[in-house]
Amino acid sequence: MDKLDHWAYDIKSGLEVSIKELDRDIKEVRRNAKIAPTLEEKLSWQKKQRDLVRTRNKQRKELFDRQDEVYQCREPLIEQLESKLNQKVEIENLFLISWRLS
Repeated sequence: MDKLDHWAYDIKSGLEVSIKELDRDIKEVRRNAKIAPTLEEKLSWQKKQRDLVRTRNKQRKELFDRQDEVYQCREPLIEQLESKLNQKVEIENLFLISWRLS
């Protein structure tokens, strides 16, 4: 479970960092589009913004898909632990040894 949790954390944090970077880039591109002096430059910045937004949306979807993948990996482990808890322990004497000291 620990390995799975670390793996999930690594995936999640990596994607979240990437998404935050894209958010910053989008914000910067929007600012540049607002101050662009010509219509052509505005259009160019807006196209770049559109591409960045698409990329960000794909990464968000990937983040959710990865979280679902981790959940699917965790389910069998939980079931396995549950089955171990449901085991019955029985004590049975297989043989008896007796001795005397003389």
